[in-house]
This record gives sequence, C-alpha cells and structure tokens, in this order.
Amino acid sequence: MPFDPEWVLALARDLPAPRPSRSEAERRAAEDIAAHLGRLGLHVEHRETPAPWGRALARLGFLVAWIGLGVVTTLPATPLAFRAFLFALILLSIRGASRIAARGARSDGLPRPSRHVIGTFPAGAAPPVRIVVATSLRSPPSRWMNAWINVVLFVFVAFGVVPLIPRVGASIRAHPSAGLGLLAGQWLSLMFLIAGPKGEATGPVRGDNRTGLALLVELARTWPKGLATRAGAMFVASPDGLGRLLPMLLEPPGPTLLVLLDAPGVGPDLFVVGRGPAARLAEAAARDLWVPHRRWRSGALDRQVPRVLRRAGLACVALSGTHGDRPIDPALLAAAAQLVDEVALRWARRAAPATAQGASPVRSSQNPG
Repeated sequence: MPFDPEWVLALARDLPAPRPSRSEAERRAAEDIAAHLGRLGLHVEHRETPAPWGRALARLGFLVAWIGLGVVTTLPATPLAFRAFLFALILLSIRGASRIAARGARSDGLPRPSRHVIGTFPAGAAPPVRIVVATSLRSPPSRWMNAWINVVLFVFVAFGVVPLIPRVGASIRAHPSAGLGLLAGQWLSLMFLIAGPKGEATGPVRGDNRTGLALLVELARTWPKGLATRAGAMFVASPDGLGRLLPMLLEPPGPTLLVLLDAPGVGPDLFVVGRGPAARLAEAAARDLWVPHRRWRSGALDRQVPRVLRRAGLACVALSGTHGDRPIDPALLAAAAQLVDEVALRWARRAAPATAQGASPVRSSQNPG
C-alpha cells in the first residue's frame, strides 16, 4: 500500500498531547493506537510490566534527606528555649509534605504496572528473524538534562551544604530566630518541589512524539509483504522505555532488529541515531535512497533503549526528528517510513539463514522487481 503522509498528519493531530509523566492523555493515546492496529488486522496485546517505584522512592528519600538536613543544621545550635518551636515546625513539615504527597498520589495514582501496546501480524511458525518497530507513549526526558541535574545537585551538596553546616550553626547561636527562618524556607521549598506542576499539557512539549505514534500505525498498514515469510514484525508503543520488555524481546532467541521512532518528521532534520551495525546499515540505506539525514550518536536511543538491551545482542537504531516547537514536514515523514522499510528489508536479507527451498528472496524497496 502507498504511504499516506496526510493521514499520518491527521492522526498525529488527533492524538492527545503527551506529558513526561503518567497521565490521562497517555492512556487515551494507548487506546487509540491499539484500536488502529486492531482495525488493520493485527493481533493486539496489552503487556504489563511491574510498577516503576523508583520515582516514588526517590521522592521519599528526598523528603527524608531534606528534613534531616534541617534538623542537622538547626537543632544542635538552637538554644533550649527555641527547640520546642523547631520540633513543632519539623512536625508540621512532615505533616504538610505527607499531605501533599498523598494528594499527588490520588491525582497521579500510585505507581501502577506499565501497559505496553504490542501489535503483531497473525502468523504460523515464528520466523527466525524479528524486526521490532517501537515508539514512546510518553514525552521522553533528556538524558543529558537529567545527568546535568544530578551533577549540579552533587556539587551543591558536597561543596555547598556540608561546609555550610558549621557556619549556619554559629549564625543560629548568635541569632536563634535564624533557625526558624531556615527551616521555614526549607519547608516552603519542599512543598514546591514535592507538589510540582500539575495539569495536562495544552500544546506540544519538548519530546512530543505524536508523529512517532502515527507513523507506527502507518508502517503497520504499509508493511512490505515480502517480509512476511522471512521476518516477524512487532509494533510496540511503550510508556517507560523498552528495558522492561527485555524477556519478550529476547524470546525466542534469534536475530532481532529494534527500530525506534522518536518524533520523526519534526523538521528540519532526520537523525540516524545509534552505534553498531544497525546504525551503519541505516546510514548506508539513507545514502542509497538519497534521504537527507544526519548521524547522531546519542539521544533517543540512549533515552529509550537501556544498555542492557544492547548488551543482550539486540541491534538498535533510532530515527529521530528535531525536538521542540518545529513544523512537521510531510516529506521527512515519508522519508522516515521509506527508510524503516529499507532497513528492515536489508536486515532480513542479511540476518536470515539461507532461503528455504521454494521461498522467494526478500527484495529491496529500491529494486522491487
């Protein structure tokens, strides 16, 4: 079937805007993608993986550390007459933080199992080669931004807070009310950091991947029929990255290619992201097809594909657009779709064992005859 960029654009506009965290928009997007894949005749499965408790535990640890810092910096240096006020303020801090955390849990929900949408073509025997086309239901955070935040926080604590403790203690001895002011400031900061911004996104956000979700459906609709007997195809929309799907991606054992879609078509560039043979294969295919592209060695692949997948033997490559408030280029969408098909065909031809007797070889999209 011919690729239809206008239909992809229409579907991308109809999908709800994503957010970096779990939201109602994510659930609606998952339902829409599952419905579209089902209408195309694919077998649709909702695979659940264990709840990601890391963020909730990190918030709890931050709460304990922040209040503990307030106790360490204020209580020992505060005269006995003021310690009762400090104890009262500490208890109010714990109570207020707990109420805000509980309210956030009621609105966002406690960590729940992640639901991944997986579409596969009905088939008999499992082909020896698998091609997984995956994209994110959620706006992925920047890996580099998270790294910089961690570095700045470490430097602040190691070189700012620790040497500051004795100075704060001396200041509180001279001015006992400073202890109350310091803890009150920490309490207000804690309330702001735990509460965080709420509400749904009203427009595109950095990492808006609606084009990736729409292109995933269109690739399933136009998937080359020549791949049916040589390679199994799997179309995945995942909320938390693909690390939690490792057992499914490695079973049964066999050559597996993972193609990640990260906002393709968002102009003005199309990036081929990754290292290793899959990225080199994609770059060679882009050159042969005269697809304008740029090579990038980090970004979408690092955010969504943990190193454990690459160490497990999966060949990974990502096709990424230019994030931000950029216009969608239909020509780039068409180029990304053509490149995915070509990479899949070349991978199947390279990775599959010798063609069984009577089976026709997989042909390139450049030479369909």
